[in-house]
Amino acid sequence: MKKTEKEFCVDRHRILLSRLEAHDIDAFLITKIENVRYLSGFGGSSAYIIFYKNKPTLITDFRYKIQAEEEVCGLDIVIKKGSGIDVVVEVIKDLSGIRRIGFESRHLVFEDYIKLKESLEGISLISLRHAIEGMRAIKDKGEIEKIRTAVKRAEGIYPVIKELVTEGAVESEVSAMLEYEVRKSGSRRIPFEFIVASGFRGALPHAPSSRKKIKEGDAVICDWGAEADGYFSDITRALFIGNTGDKMQNIYDIVLYAQQETIKAIKPGISVSELDSVARNIITEANLGEYFGHGTGHGIGLSVHESPIIKQSTDSTLNTQHSTLLKGMVFTVEPGVYVPGLGGVRIEDMVLVTEDGCEVLTSLPK
Repeated sequence: MKKTEKEFCVDRHRILLSRLEAHDIDAFLITKIENVRYLSGFGGSSAYIIFYKNKPTLITDFRYKIQAEEEVCGLDIVIKKGSGIDVVVEVIKDLSGIRRIGFESRHLVFEDYIKLKESLEGISLISLRHAIEGMRAIKDKGEIEKIRTAVKRAEGIYPVIKELVTEGAVESEVSAMLEYEVRKSGSRRIPFEFIVASGFRGALPHAPSSRKKIKEGDAVICDWGAEADGYFSDITRALFIGNTGDKMQNIYDIVLYAQQETIKAIKPGISVSELDSVARNIITEANLGEYFGHGTGHGIGLSVHESPIIKQSTDSTLNTQHSTLLKGMVFTVEPGVYVPGLGGVRIEDMVLVTEDGCEVLTSLPK
């Protein structure tokens, strides 16, 4: 029998409670909205959670009263009046036996931190940087289902992409049409600003779409995604308009080979830096290493970029404690080569780490 959203929330509460107990933390203030959603199911844009073993509480305002009542699972709901952090202080003061309260040091506004420190006399504020991000890196079955739906929605518009990306089309107009198609597919949100970068503009890895017209001989990078119940997908394909020349074809073949070999190497236990090296070494050996300046991939779920980050350095603020891959992680594999004045190629797919390898969640032709 499939678990309900409430049952998934209860599982997450149990894991978090055990982690807090291990660090002698009595309560935990959660301010990052994606982490609020992960623990409560609440899809609004403004809320806090005070996570306390006997009385976990979600705090939001009147705008979200009905939505919170419909969506929140496993938490009490407080509808605030006045400043949010003042209500947080009131809720904490009503709890008994609070000596040490954790907070998300990467997300709590400094002014709010000062107010908490001044208002909660006798209570120690303990910085917890990645308590929930570390949990979110491992997707449960419910999350994987939603990600699969987000992938399906993104892949469903690929025929439209091929139809629109033609000689004479304007990058920004193509991008706008793709956003429209993704929303028609059922996505309530656009995961990020879609990239349609043609010709020399393909050398900008995160090029904002411009008024440039696509020309014969251009390589066009198309980077798009979709959403399902708060979870995202992210796909990139490079399309050639006619004959782009031997140099671009060679770059494409190298990037494709680097991506394929990286996917083959994915398994539990491999380090993120070792996995990054698979793609990076292939591209470097082809004398293109200087044109591959970003990581090989990133986790994806409630955020478009989250743990694990597939890169050489394992000290990223997003990598939390996960310097090696674990079963249940979902991330992108997206090596790219970007040559100024010429253009770029990036190929991006999403994978799920399995017991002995990985499952490629995306299925579009390359």
